[in-house]
Amino acid sequence: MGCWARCRSSTTSTTPSSTSSAWPSRRRSSSATGGGNFDAALRELGRKGMRDFLGSTAGKTFLSFSIKDPRRSLTNLPVLFRTVASYGSRAVEWRGPRHCHIVMKRDFLPPAYHEGAFQALMEFLHLRCVEVTGQVTGALDSEYELRWQ
Repeated sequence: MGCWARCRSSTTSTTPSSTSSAWPSRRRSSSATGGGNFDAALRELGRKGMRDFLGSTAGKTFLSFSIKDPRRSLTNLPVLFRTVASYGSRAVEWRGPRHCHIVMKRDFLPPAYHEGAFQALMEFLHLRCVEVTGQVTGALDSEYELRWQ
């Protein structure tokens, strides 16, 4: 059953991810992920990092400008990333009212980490039926699709 079908029958968020990347996708035993794989551990680190940031003074300031408007929050993601990283560039392109495309260039963190971070932000904004997918487009470049209902 796909995300959209599950959403109609449930109010919980789901995140199918299809990260095909140059990053290693080795299976590792991890107590943090309950025996999950390496990408799952990276997603959890991304979720934790975003939750910690949103709880900080800078994160609360970021949210104070856009908490009631998810589109505005996601449009301002490049500003959020400039707050925490001095390298790389990010751009957000809207492909529909609830669908954005994010391009990251010269970013050292693996796509699974960012997928977890985007998922945490979207959950914090109380968006339903969240779908986050990422893919590598170059050595330090990646793109992400964020959708919700």
